Amino acid sequence: MVGWVLALRIAEREGAMPKRTHDGLTKRCDCGSRKWAKCSHAWHFLFHRGGRHYRYSLDVIADARGERAAASRAEAVAWRDRLRSEIRSGTFADPHTAPPARLRVSTPLTFGDMCDEYLRRHVRIPTRRQRGRREMEILVAMLRRSEIPAGQRTTMRLEAKALTDITRADVESVRTWRRQEQADGRSKPGSKSGEVGTNRLLSRLRHLFFWAIAEGHLETTPFKRGPVTVVKTRRLPPESSGCCRALDRVPAGRAAVVGHGRELTDGVSVACSTA
Repeated sequence: MVGWVLALRIAEREGAMPKRTHDGLTKRCDCGSRKWAKCSHAWHFLFHRGGRHYRYSLDVIADARGERAAASRAEAVAWRDRLRSEIRSGTFADPHTAPPARLRVSTPLTFGDMCDEYLRRHVRIPTRRQRGRREMEILVAMLRRSEIPAGQRTTMRLEAKALTDITRADVESVRTWRRQEQADGRSKPGSKSGEVGTNRLLSRLRHLFFWAIAEGHLETTPFKRGPVTVVKTRRLPPESSGCCRALDRVPAGRAAVVGHGRELTDGVSVACSTA
C-alpha cells in the first residue's frame, strides 16, 4: 500500500497521475491488495481529470445518495464506471457539499381546483337539500367540461385554465359553447334547455367566482361591472334596508359578497349591487 501512496504523492507534485493505481479502486487497510476482494473494509475511488484529483470513499458517496454501498469488487467497479461517466459529463456531485436548495415553484390554482373546493365546502354540506345539491353538481360538471379558445386555434377545457386568467371573453365562450351543445342535441337528460339553461349555467359560474372572492382566492371577477366589496357583518338594526336585512342572516364571522352576484356564501339571495 505504501508504494501506490508514495507514487500518488509524487504525481501530485509533478502535476500528473501515475499510469495505473489499481484501476481507480483501492482500500485503505493493512489487508494487502490480494485480500481486498475478501476483506470488509470500504472501497475508495480514485480518478484524475482536468487537473483535478477525485478521491472518495464509495461508502460516503453511497450514503450521501441514499443508496447501498459496494460490498464486492464487482459492485465497486460498477460504482467506479458510473462516477467516471458523471465526472466526464460534468454531473458529478461532491458528497461533502450540501446540494443546492430546490426552488419552490408555485402552481397556479385552476378553475377545476376551485370547483373541487366549491363542491366540498359549499355544495356538499349537510344542510343542503339533495335536489339542490344534485342540480349544483350538474351545473359545475358542465362548467368544467365547457370548451374555451386556446392558442394555435385550439380549444381547452375551462377546468384546465388558471383561475386568475379567466376573462370576460372566456365567460362568453362558455355561453357560446352551451348554445352549440343545445343546438347539436348533446345536452344530458335532466338539464335545462334553451336560454333558461344557459343563463342558469352562467349564474352558477358567477356565484362560484363571488364565492372564491369571499374565501380569499380571488380579488376580482370577470362578471363585475363595478367594484366588488367583501364585508363581514353581525346583526344589523331592524330599520336597515332590504339588502341589509338579507345580510343580517349571515352568521357572525362569515364573509358575504355584495356585488352583481345573486347569492351569498350561505345561500342568502340579494338583488343589489354596489355603486
